[in-house]
Amino acid sequence: MVVLSQPPLETTFIKTCKPVSNTLTGIPVIHMSSPSAPTRLVEACEELGFFKVVNHGVSRNLMAGLESCALKFFNMSQADKNRAGPADPFGYGSKQIGPNGDVGWVEYLLFAAKTGSITHTFNSIVHEHPELFRVVLDEYVGEMRRVASEVLEGIAEGLGQTFQLVEFQRAICCAIFLSNLSNQIYY
Repeated sequence: MVVLSQPPLETTFIKTCKPVSNTLTGIPVIHMSSPSAPTRLVEACEELGFFKVVNHGVSRNLMAGLESCALKFFNMSQADKNRAGPADPFGYGSKQIGPNGDVGWVEYLLFAAKTGSITHTFNSIVHEHPELFRVVLDEYVGEMRRVASEVLEGIAEGLGQTFQLVEFQRAICCAIFLSNLSNQIYY
């Protein structure tokens, strides 16, 4: 989920070494409820490397609830938000990215992709209903894990993998997803 909360303070134009092509007609949209989803997933991976997933079954109320909780956090004073960081690797981060002094135009909350990943420090900073944020975030992370599994299974199916192999790959991919990846909410 990405929402721009404020315009960038600085604008830097970076020239690329390669000529820029304007042939991109749009991001592929994959309807997960469609029988053609596995084929479309593979096509999108081959052609562009990314896609947008819709009809994934994640409740609009859940997404709106998480966005509302996140906006409340990002509307706090900078001093209060800083108490939830620095992201090491999880927590609140902004502008200063990494140890080399790189500057970004984004504020973010980074949590582990498992339920219960909100720390006690973060709970103490979210003054208004920290338990609500935790419940909503845990439910959202669970839904993202489910959607990620369905996407991985769809890609495997679209590649013609057998059911047994799909189950094996799903188990491996889920283990990797749960142990190494994180759920990111950018604002």
